[in-house]
Amino acid sequence: MRAAALLALLALAGCATPPDRYDAFADTMRGYAGRLAAEAEVVPPPAWTPPPEPPRRGRRAEAPPPMPAPPMPAPDCSRPASAAERQGCTAAERTALLALTQAHARALSDYFATLRSLATRITGPAEQDAIRFTRQEVFGAGERLMENLRITEQELPPIRAVQARVGLRPAFGAEMSEHGWRIRRQMELQAEALSRLEALRGPDAAAGLPRLRWGFAYLRSAFEALVMSDRDALPEIEQARQALAIRPPA
Repeated sequence: MRAAALLALLALAGCATPPDRYDAFADTMRGYAGRLAAEAEVVPPPAWTPPPEPPRRGRRAEAPPPMPAPPMPAPDCSRPASAAERQGCTAAERTALLALTQAHARALSDYFATLRSLATRITGPAEQDAIRFTRQEVFGAGERLMENLRITEQELPPIRAVQARVGLRPAFGAEMSEHGWRIRRQMELQAEALSRLEALRGPDAAAGLPRLRWGFAYLRSAFEALVMSDRDALPEIEQARQALAIRPPA
């Protein structure tokens, strides 16, 4: 009896040990979101500052400071006429898309950080509430991103269910079985946004966005292996780290 109890405790302790792939994936996804947040696209123009006031001379009324020049009208991006207008429209489109892509990446990072707890610990109502909240944040950010990209669900790759393997923690397996395909589509959407951003940068783009795109491609591949084994997922995660120049946690 005592031997059986000892074996049960050892088994429970083994289950409580976080599998490497979940921690590594969540950490690398967080690093990816940080790298994307650091991607500076457009330097905003300096704010207008009024000129110094003229010196006072006796009791004479002070001349009011000159009014600032009126702002330049925004170009008509439906039909930009000049090269300057086209450049301005491209910069505005890039800035808006980058902000939405960054928000979507942060939401994905928060989701996978929460998903890690479902995969590595016994969970309760608090963890279930957290995964529902972060999942909805991903979907909301994804809807805004899709609207900006002007694409529909039908234009994304076909739906494929995520096959959750037997032996996963029930909460994690249930999340992947029910919502894994939606999360996969969010990953596909993030990849599409990166491709569009790179296209807007043009052929003279620096290495930042191509590096992000390749790193995220490895993260997508690692997601496919996340429910399989460390042996399947960890090499892909390591490739993502190398592409993104992220050091593994100590």
